[in-house]
Amino acid sequence: MTIDSGWVKILKTNAKRAFTEHLPVVPGTVFVDGQIKLMKGEHVKTWARFIEQQFFHTLDKCFQLGAHTVVLGFDNYQHVPRAKNMTQRKRSQHVPDFKFSDHDELPTILPDYWDAAMRNRSFKVKVMAMVCEQVRTQYRLKAHQTLILDFTDQIEVLGQSRPLPAVLNTEAPLKRGECDIKAFAFMGTDPLLISSTDGDYVPLSLLQIENALLANQPAPRIILFRIRTRGQGEEVSSKRKQSREMEYVDMNLIYKFVQQDLKVERPALCIAAMIACTGCDFTMNLPQLGPSRIWMHRHALKGAFESDRISPEGVMGLLIRAYTELFLNKVRVERCRARLSVGDAVVRYAELSGALKSSCVISNRIRDMLWDVNRALAHAKNTEWTVLYWKDLHDHPDPLTGDYGFEIRKGVVNFGV
Repeated sequence: MTIDSGWVKILKTNAKRAFTEHLPVVPGTVFVDGQIKLMKGEHVKTWARFIEQQFFHTLDKCFQLGAHTVVLGFDNYQHVPRAKNMTQRKRSQHVPDFKFSDHDELPTILPDYWDAAMRNRSFKVKVMAMVCEQVRTQYRLKAHQTLILDFTDQIEVLGQSRPLPAVLNTEAPLKRGECDIKAFAFMGTDPLLISSTDGDYVPLSLLQIENALLANQPAPRIILFRIRTRGQGEEVSSKRKQSREMEYVDMNLIYKFVQQDLKVERPALCIAAMIACTGCDFTMNLPQLGPSRIWMHRHALKGAFESDRISPEGVMGLLIRAYTELFLNKVRVERCRARLSVGDAVVRYAELSGALKSSCVISNRIRDMLWDVNRALAHAKNTEWTVLYWKDLHDHPDPLTGDYGFEIRKGVVNFGV
């Protein structure tokens, strides 16, 4: 699961100049999301073809863009937040069980059910380790090129020697688990290109740009290379109908648009809260509300943050306003105009939820989908933690030691209800 694709569509519709077919600037470093490259096509039948097409070919293309450094990143499961367990369980429900343990060796031929194999963490870790070994021993670098393998706590530098970013020069392992958050350690004076189809890099990039600006530092130059998104009114080209089309997204231009549109001190914080609120790896999808409707009420988040975080009552206020407008013609409810305290937000949402669930003009299916106040409050807290994770990267708080709406039931991490 990633963020709702509707958010990138909204951004492209409003900031078209940020989306281009050609790379807008020569990158100094390219970060390749190795997790995405693990998902191969059906035509890839051998390990040799897998390594060549998914990795060697990709690394070659990155250096051809003019980058002096390419980073191949993978998840480090020792540090992936425990709050991601719910998403992983949900993904695994729809694939057959694949038997493989830490003591097994990789098979000589690729498994027929690759998606199922990728759901097995032991298998996946061994594949990632094998990829790193192949890159380490067989990939050929030119004299001026540097290739960094960012998989375990021990980061490897191959080829031309270059110092690691200062943030990585520490003896204690950092909580750099997901590949998503690893990329931003490599921001610097040179432009950073991130090659990944994962939508989480959109809020992550915006928040890192904002962090730098608020610290009176130069904004890092961040470009994403991702699957092309069709903006509102944009037709699908014949080329796209035949194959997957890619595009570059200038996140600095996206930040300028968000800054001008929202007109708040922390525009990236606000849009990240809206993105997290509509569903991602750490939050559930909202019943009956998607990006378009939440975006309509984006100015409701003005003043909804405390220092460097979005407040749960701010998120609750946004939900109250969005649901009120959505069902205004069916239920007599008072519009939410002022910022609410957390107590007021709980009371107001409970009143609204009760009115909607008892309405005879709303279908039973929709009434059953709508959340009660406890689930909505837990969701607001899930959203608060997700934004902190995207903003603080490896310095994120533990999702289970604070009041972030996650809980352990029968030894398993779950969303609060």
